[in-house]
Amino acid sequence: MNRWDLITELLAAATELPIEERRAWLALGHGGMGYVYEAIHIDPSLSRRVAIKVIGAKRFHPGLIERFLQERSILARLEHPGIARLYDTGTTPNGLPYFAMEFVDGKTLDAWIASNQPSLRERVQLFAKICDAIAYAHRNLIVHGDLKPGNILVTDAGEPRLLDFGIAKVLSDGEVEGAPMLTPRHASPEQLAGLPITTASDVFQAGLLLRGILSQSNSELDAIIHKCLRQAPQERYSTADALKEDLTNWLNHKPITAVESTPIYRMQKRIQRHPLGAAFVIALALGAVTTAWQAWRAEQARAQATHQFEEIRKFSRSMLRGISDLPIASRKPIVEKTASLLNGFAQNEEKDPVVLLEVAQAWRSLAAVQGLPTTANFGDRDASSVSYARAIQLAERARALNEKSALILLVSLYAEAARVQVSGKNTDAATQLIQKLEAATAALDRFGPSAFLANAYSEIAFFRSRKDRKAGIEAYRKAIAEFDRSPDADPTQKAYALKRWGALLLVENRLDEGAARYLDALKTERASKANPLDMSFTLSDLGFASGKQGRLAEALKYHNEALEIREAAHKKDPSDVRVMNSLANTWNNIAWVHSETGVIDKAIEAERRSIAIWELSSRPPHDNPFTKQKLAWGRLFLVYFLLRAEATAELSELRQLLSAVRQTQEQHPDPAMARELIPYAGIL
Repeated sequence: MNRWDLITELLAAATELPIEERRAWLALGHGGMGYVYEAIHIDPSLSRRVAIKVIGAKRFHPGLIERFLQERSILARLEHPGIARLYDTGTTPNGLPYFAMEFVDGKTLDAWIASNQPSLRERVQLFAKICDAIAYAHRNLIVHGDLKPGNILVTDAGEPRLLDFGIAKVLSDGEVEGAPMLTPRHASPEQLAGLPITTASDVFQAGLLLRGILSQSNSELDAIIHKCLRQAPQERYSTADALKEDLTNWLNHKPITAVESTPIYRMQKRIQRHPLGAAFVIALALGAVTTAWQAWRAEQARAQATHQFEEIRKFSRSMLRGISDLPIASRKPIVEKTASLLNGFAQNEEKDPVVLLEVAQAWRSLAAVQGLPTTANFGDRDASSVSYARAIQLAERARALNEKSALILLVSLYAEAARVQVSGKNTDAATQLIQKLEAATAALDRFGPSAFLANAYSEIAFFRSRKDRKAGIEAYRKAIAEFDRSPDADPTQKAYALKRWGALLLVENRLDEGAARYLDALKTERASKANPLDMSFTLSDLGFASGKQGRLAEALKYHNEALEIREAAHKKDPSDVRVMNSLANTWNNIAWVHSETGVIDKAIEAERRSIAIWELSSRPPHDNPFTKQKLAWGRLFLVYFLLRAEATAELSELRQLLSAVRQTQEQHPDPAMARELIPYAGIL
């Protein structure tokens, strides 16, 4: 049957239905790789409902057929009551493969739970069946890779069916490459990081599923979930069978491996299994048991506190290091998930300063990734502000218990939180944080020189320079002196202070002194093998200094070196706002050097590149007054360059550019921009 005949037949069938039934009849399912149709499998010996899956044209690409055939091959290997069966395969008239599989008349896992409201025990029984299906796939060397409620259907009889092996992989030598197709909020850490995955990834996803379907908290089930969700794959259940065994043991009131096997715990489980037989023993030994039970509960509480502390310690030490190589977009779900986990730690009654500071450090790591402008971030200033506020609250509580350690963290927290507020133009909030920074630095100074103190003075100098350049210059002089007398000072932090000092000197037109500070910073960074992106800012400012001194060839050399570093960083992670903005600035700097040397066509080309990046940077969720004004300035500079090259200047483009600048000026007033617009009034 050709496509037109099929359409005609389907249309005829639809027109015979009542109007109210046609919409439901026409509703056909589709998934990540194709469409799924309900059909009747007609055979001389049987007639049954089937689900036919074919490749969908909307997602078609050369690798799709291979992935589709892989799913078909995987299903052919699996014969389990908890996995939808493969019945038949074939090819459509236009040459695309399809397969017919068991039609599961049921609801998705979350929908079935919502409509049936099963008890806690019934939920665990259902999930044990799901684990049995997962374990069967693992025994056949297949990892599913996308376990989520939508890929599990539950029949009216309460029997689960595992579906959609579209991103599943056949295990080879024990592991597989991470599949590019995944559902981020249901993915394991190794999947999000693009690392090789094993069956442990399915165990992690199973833990997420179990947590999602439980109706109430249970200490043993919570322990099972926690073991599934451990960050390191080797610390989870080794197999889905092992997870199923713990769930079965819980159902049968037997000890589970996720809970430490203490004598009291084993006794508790025996009592649960044999309540009547244990009654007499309990009556005889009530006093001893009560005492033992209380001791066990105290030990459990202590162990839980220790465990929480260790978890936070591990997190705070590895948070930024563990995800620093991931693109910003990939870090976001990990950061958000970690933030939700942190909410349960260090409540108001916590009195241990070490725990308080560890949790505060963790919140600081989160806040930096969320929106600290001086590091790679995904531009969420509001979330960053909230995280810094939580970190500060915890560190301030710890100050009464361990002042020096708390002050060391607080000076960094106040400074970083203030930078976030400054970038968002929240002047009042920034001022309050800066005042706290200065007070905390003075208190820390009483404990003698240190790298932390030097960094604190450098931050104070930065904020003072925003209002008073001369005061900032002197503050940086003091900060560098602190770096020089601190044996453990971080050379990259010293280089940063030298650059900020040099910038103020350049603005004060003390060009030789300013350039000298930048050369000192570059020498320090090269010797310490600093982060190339950080070094690009030194090169960029040296290019500016050389340009101010009239050494244009030297300026272009510095800018091009910065450009090479920033383009590589942008290519590696296009979502990094900091890299995006710095790259746009570099193209603008190069445009002005070309303008000064009279090569206007290259100036125009460079400014257009700068504008293109600012347009990208000013889109949601990164849009804010800063990026919008930078885009407007770029358009204004381009107007200037185009007018210098009269032969290439088109009146329509000039009007379009100036109209966009004026619109930004109306939304986000800038006195300097208003003055620059005055000469162009005749064009508008």
